[in-house]
Amino acid sequence: MKIRRATERAYCAVIVLLIIVSVSSSASAQNFGWASTDFDRDGYYVGLGIGTGIDLEFEDSSLGEGQSVSPGYGFNLRAGTKSAYMGGEFQLEYLDGFDVDGGAVAKGYDVLTFTVNFKGYLPLGRLQPFILVGGGANVLWVDTSFGNKSYLGGALRGGAGVDFYLTRNWGIEAQGSYVMTTEETRDADYLSANIGVFYRF
Repeated sequence: MKIRRATERAYCAVIVLLIIVSVSSSASAQNFGWASTDFDRDGYYVGLGIGTGIDLEFEDSSLGEGQSVSPGYGFNLRAGTKSAYMGGEFQLEYLDGFDVDGGAVAKGYDVLTFTVNFKGYLPLGRLQPFILVGGGANVLWVDTSFGNKSYLGGALRGGAGVDFYLTRNWGIEAQGSYVMTTEETRDADYLSANIGVFYRF
């Protein structure tokens, strides 16, 4: 599947980026030290990550027919602003390859979820745990024995994670969340886990 191959290439690209950022930040630490203390400053950021999703409801739906569903894999993009204790961001998450094992009707599905998240931080220097809650919409593409069908619904996201600053500007974020879907996509709740890099301006 072309999308699946593209997703795998994206994984490789992000892993390489993580390695490059880690090596460069280590060099910076050796050469210039960790003099910066304003990790909790006000400002904007962008981020890119890879992740996985675990189906919670589709297998019990009329399309899933009680068959097990394999995890999906994909990527997410984030952009937002934060202060010491609060932040807000836009998050776009794409997960591909939720395959229904032995399904007679549905063979599998992909999901695209967009949410606006509000985040609360605990500023501990380079290490900053956070909680988040957000809402938005998602699109579900289902591969069925009758052809491909798409569904549009609402989405609510709640979760927690941690930011770790490698340098004043570069960092790594790990996040886990529960995505609850509504309306046409109400049978597609899933758990999301991802890791990625971010850049603070």
